[in-house]
Amino acid sequence: MMRICLFPFLLIFILRHSTLASVLAASSHHLSHIGECDALLQFSNSFIFIKDASINQCDEDSSTTSYPKTASWKNGTDCCSWDGVTCHGATNYMIGLDVNCSWLRGRLHSNNSLFSLSNLRWLNLAGNDFKGSRISPRFGIFTELTHLNLSRSAFSGIIPPKISQLSSLISFDTSYNLYDDYDTDRYLEIEDHSFKWLVGNLTQLRELHVDYTDMSRVSPISLTKLPSTLSSLSLRGCKYTGPISLILGNLDHLTYLDLGYNNISDTVDFEMLAPLKNLECIYLSGNNLSMLLQSDGNCSFPKLRVLGLSGCNLTVFPYFLRSSTVMYYLDLSRNLISGRIPEWVWRVGRDTLTSLFFSSNNFTGEIPSSICQLSSLNYLDLSNNRLVGTIPGCLGKLSSLIWLVLSHNILQGPLPRSLANCTSLEIFNTSYNEIYDTFPDWLNASYSLETLDLQSNKFHGAIEISLFQLSYVILSNNNFAGQLPKDFAVNSSADFIDLANNNFEGPLPIPPRNIGFYSIANNKFNGEIPYQICSATELDVIDLSNNSLTGTIPTCFMNFFASISVLNLRANKFVGQIPEIFIPGTRLRTIRLSQNQLRGTLPRSLGYCKHLEVLDLSENELEGSFPYWLETLPNLQVLVLRSNKFSGSVDSSKTSDHPFPKLRILDLSDNRFYGPLPAKHFAKLKAMENEEKSSLRYMGDEYYQDSIVVEMKGVKIELVKILTMFTTIDFSSNFFTGEIPRVIGHLKALKGLDLSHNNLTGKIPSSMGNLTELEWLDLSSNKLNGIIPKGLADLTWLSCLNLSNNQLVGPIPQSTQFDTFDHSFDGNPRLCGHPLPKECGNDPRQTHTPALHEEEETECSNSIQWRVVLMGYGCGLSIGISTCYIMLETRRPRWLTRMVERKRARKTNGPKRNAVLGNLTWSRDRFSLFNPKRFLIIVKCSIFISGGAPEVNEMGDKARDKAWQRLCFVDALGR
Repeated sequence: MMRICLFPFLLIFILRHSTLASVLAASSHHLSHIGECDALLQFSNSFIFIKDASINQCDEDSSTTSYPKTASWKNGTDCCSWDGVTCHGATNYMIGLDVNCSWLRGRLHSNNSLFSLSNLRWLNLAGNDFKGSRISPRFGIFTELTHLNLSRSAFSGIIPPKISQLSSLISFDTSYNLYDDYDTDRYLEIEDHSFKWLVGNLTQLRELHVDYTDMSRVSPISLTKLPSTLSSLSLRGCKYTGPISLILGNLDHLTYLDLGYNNISDTVDFEMLAPLKNLECIYLSGNNLSMLLQSDGNCSFPKLRVLGLSGCNLTVFPYFLRSSTVMYYLDLSRNLISGRIPEWVWRVGRDTLTSLFFSSNNFTGEIPSSICQLSSLNYLDLSNNRLVGTIPGCLGKLSSLIWLVLSHNILQGPLPRSLANCTSLEIFNTSYNEIYDTFPDWLNASYSLETLDLQSNKFHGAIEISLFQLSYVILSNNNFAGQLPKDFAVNSSADFIDLANNNFEGPLPIPPRNIGFYSIANNKFNGEIPYQICSATELDVIDLSNNSLTGTIPTCFMNFFASISVLNLRANKFVGQIPEIFIPGTRLRTIRLSQNQLRGTLPRSLGYCKHLEVLDLSENELEGSFPYWLETLPNLQVLVLRSNKFSGSVDSSKTSDHPFPKLRILDLSDNRFYGPLPAKHFAKLKAMENEEKSSLRYMGDEYYQDSIVVEMKGVKIELVKILTMFTTIDFSSNFFTGEIPRVIGHLKALKGLDLSHNNLTGKIPSSMGNLTELEWLDLSSNKLNGIIPKGLADLTWLSCLNLSNNQLVGPIPQSTQFDTFDHSFDGNPRLCGHPLPKECGNDPRQTHTPALHEEEETECSNSIQWRVVLMGYGCGLSIGISTCYIMLETRRPRWLTRMVERKRARKTNGPKRNAVLGNLTWSRDRFSLFNPKRFLIIVKCSIFISGGAPEVNEMGDKARDKAWQRLCFVDALGR
């Protein structure tokens, strides 16, 4: 009863203190303030802090600087004072959380304490790494949320429909949630029904950014329901395929529109955007809008400040820009616009234009001096056109220039010295022109300069200054000469230095400690490698090839083998052994040590290079057996051991079921290998069995593409880039014996095969007719016999064939392809037919071409027959020589001697006969074994007696008797 009486008084007290009432109401549904602080700490502790979680998404790609905000959160302090936390002024409850770019890495699960903070109105989780976490349906509990930013944080999966419960949302951003940089196979997705609920319920929405969210399953009709309140819409890279008109609908308040990099192929006129008078930014890059701008029309956008139409296949200028006066960003790059740049372009945003990108078109003529009227210009890119003439000197007036990129044109003359006034210049690129000048040392006054790219011009002379502030120095493919200063770059912060293809000489410049790319290839540097180079522990690519460097390979190279991917020391004068410097876990992708004077055996530590793709050790003096232990390297694609002193058989380790699983180029030529060809390896070269049908790709990456020297069609050629579909085998100039394995016909991706200059026997396998991609085939200078398989004549890509200097027989197969080969069959006396002058005639042995199954049967039988012949050859030869000698010395058996004498007498008449018979007197001197000529006759005789001559096998009994009489007696008697 007492409790009932007190209740009205308590109710009155609460109503009088509304603030306390709201607190109590909130406490019945939400966490207390202390509870919120605890929840924040639990949220922070559920992740690890690592800079890599944010650096690619923030520091490099946006203006936001990343740092670990939550690391400063301390237990026992008021969380309202914590970095990134905003609290309500009256209630002290948390209403905002901004952990944008805070180095957070880990999974964001549905039971995370974050979802207990239901008072939130602003939530920004952008720029972190949530490792492919799903966007939880529990985000729907933030019913008071007005701003939700989940961009650039590696979310994946399907956006849940419960997001549509956030009816108060003003801004929603899930853009750029690509799991691994731009891994487009791991997009966020949104389904049609979810999108309908989203745009249907979020009636207050003003900003919708879902870039790189897969909308391929969203009906274009659903986009007509976008709320009219939208002022900013970004659907970049969403796989949208519908027309632009369905998106725009009644978006009269739109100021920002980005539909770039979709599959839009619209033919509407640009005038359809005319009603959108409030548009300030338009990005339509990466679509096929070739018909979009054909009409000049009357449309104008007086407020337009940003226009991005890159890669739209445009052929004409967007002439509606002539009315724009406040433009500050204009991108028409990667189109098909030709002719001179219109003069009126330089009046667009004359006082406001900061960024102008006209690269990769077909602009011609000179760079007009009127460009210098753009006094606010920061970024100018005219690269990849056909601009001629000199660089206008008035560009020096553009003191605000940050980027000046004029590469890939036909610009000539010297650089204007006035550019020294551009003290804010960070990137200066005039590469791939015809500029004739000395090094622009006056650029050293620009302390902001970070990238200097002068490659592929006609610069000459010496460089006498040091470049301390540069990060990227690219001077390759010029005529620079002389010695570089000792401190040229050693004290700089340069990450990329390319001095290749010049005439520099003297000692090797010492690179800075933090360098990643260092190339001085194709110069005249000499002396030993300085030990200081081993301090560059962050090296990724080091190319010292084609110089005159001496000494041994430093063992301290192992210092940077944890980071390096390319080691190129080819074409120098290095001596000694390859040191055991390769360590477990190395990232080496390419090793080129060819054309030196290296000796000894290969280091077994090469087996640690599990990422190795290219190994070129050719043209040295290396020795030892075949390095079978390399067959376990899972990524090895190129193995070149040409021109060394390797010897022995090419054996497998017998422990690997899949030796060389990715090998595509194998060159063992010009060594001392012997024994049979490695049939097991041929059977397991999976990468050579099927031609790669994908688009053309080259080995390497954008900074360094692998090259190799191969003998192709009889000529040594350097492949500056190695196509991933290029496959070849070269075993030439060794001592291989036996037959060509039939299994080689399984390597259907082969482009080239060279087995020349060996001791190969047997027939050319008919299975070679399966090598449909073969472009050159060289089997010359062997002991191959039998016919030429008809299948070789059907290889349509075969453009170079050499079967010369063998023992091939029969007619040459006739085909359009074979008719082009002039000397491919020389040195085979028993071949006949075009293009040889010898006609085949009517000899059935010459005209008969066995069928495929007949050839396969005879291969086996001939093999068995020859084994029997070889088994008896040794004994028969010894017995034959003895028999012949005794018979000639003793004239026994007399019956055989008389038979020969009578046969000779019958063939001789009259005086001539008597004279001949008179000469048939036996003489020890005439048939002495010490008479070299007669000794060879006796050997021939004994070979016939033993049955070891191949010719005997092809004769009948009578023919064999006649040959026996003629060779062993008639010739011996001096016919």
